This record gives sequence, C-alpha cells and structure tokens, in this order.
Amino acid sequence: MSYHHDGTRFSSRKEGIIVDATIVILGRASLLYAQEIFYL
Repeated sequence: MSYHHDGTRFSSRKEGIIVDATIVILGRASLLYAQEIFYL
C-alpha cells in the first residue's frame, strides 16, 4: 500500500480520516502497553 497524498488512490477525505484515527488509536494503545510494562 502506498500512502501518496495525491487524492487519486483514496477518496481523500474519508480515507484520510480513517487512517488518522487508526494512527491515533494505535499510538494510544502502544502508550498504554508501554506504561503497563514500565510499571511492572
């Protein structure tokens, strides 16, 4: 998958929102996971 922001491959706005939400969710999950390891 290529993430070129040319607007041709993805229906730019909807797909961009989904990608941003996925990145945010994964970032929060990894932070929580790192905190659990850190506080063991």
